[in-house]
Amino acid sequence: MLLTRKNLAILICLILLIIGTAALFIFRKPAPTQPPVTMDSTDTIPSDASAIAQKYFVARESAVDATRATPHDWAQDVKTIVTPSFYETISKDDPNNIADFNIAHAAHLSVQTTVSGCRWNIESGSHTSTQGPIDCTVQNTTIDQTSHKALPFESLPIGWSHAGVRIAEVDIIKQNGKWLVNDDTSFDTQPTQPSRYDINFQGTDNLTNIGITSFQLQAMEQGFFTFAPSVQTVTINAKSMSNVSRDDTTGEFSMTFNVTLDNHPNYRASIVYSGLSTLRLVLNNPQGAQVFDSGDIDGSTLPTNYAPAT
Repeated sequence: MLLTRKNLAILICLILLIIGTAALFIFRKPAPTQPPVTMDSTDTIPSDASAIAQKYFVARESAVDATRATPHDWAQDVKTIVTPSFYETISKDDPNNIADFNIAHAAHLSVQTTVSGCRWNIESGSHTSTQGPIDCTVQNTTIDQTSHKALPFESLPIGWSHAGVRIAEVDIIKQNGKWLVNDDTSFDTQPTQPSRYDINFQGTDNLTNIGITSFQLQAMEQGFFTFAPSVQTVTINAKSMSNVSRDDTTGEFSMTFNVTLDNHPNYRASIVYSGLSTLRLVLNNPQGAQVFDSGDIDGSTLPTNYAPAT
C-alpha cells in the first residue's frame, strides 16, 4: 500500500515524538537529593553544664537543713557557679523555703538530694551552644539528724515539702569558657500569702449537719490553719465523731472527732462552741498529748478572703 502524503506526515510526527521522548529520559538531570538530617550538636547538653546544674540543685535543696543558720546560707556553696547578678538574688531569704526551714530546725531534719536526667528544656525556650534552660529530675530524701536514717513518707512532719521527686529548671550561660547558673524558675514566682483558703477541708458537712454555723466553721478552719499553715488537706473522720454535749453552766456545746492532717491520721480534735459565731479548737496528737489550743475565735470577725497565721 502506497503512503499518501497525509499518512506520511502522520508517520513522521510519530517518529519525531518517539525520538523526543527518548531524549528526555537520556539527557534529563537527576533530581537533587536532600542531605541527611543530622542533630545539632547543641541538642546534647554538655557534661560540664549538666554537672553545674546538678551541683546547684543539691545545694539549693539543702537550704532548709537544720545545720543552716539562715535559709540563704546555701548561697555561699554555689557562689562560684552562679552569675554575680543571680548570686544577689539567692543571697536573700527565699519565702518558699522559710516554712520548711522552721520545720527542719524544730524536728532536726536534713535533705539528701540526688539529681539526674538533666536535659535542654525545649518547651521553655530555645538554647544555643552557650545558653539555655535546663531541667533535671530532683529526688529528695528526708534524713533524721538524730538517728541519721531516712524518714518514711508517713513519718514526715505536717507541711514538709522537701520530699519525693520533681522536675526543677534553671537557666545556664557560658561565660569565659565556664558554665554558670543564671536564673532559677523557683525564684521567678512570688509566693502568695497563705490563708485558710489554701487548705482543702473534707467532711465539714458532717459538722454543719449537726448545727455548726458557717461562722463557727470558719473559726475552726482558722484554728487548723494557725496550727499548721502549710497543711494541704484536713479530713474529718465522720465515724469518729462523738455526741454533742452541752454545759448547762456556760451554755457551750462541745464534741470531739478524729482528723487526718495530710498524711498524718488520728489527731483528736475537740471543739467548744457557743452562740452563732464563736468556736475554740483544741488538738491532741496521736499519742494523746495536747499540741494546740486556739482559744475562742469569733468567725464573724475573720476576713472573707484572707486569714493570716498568728
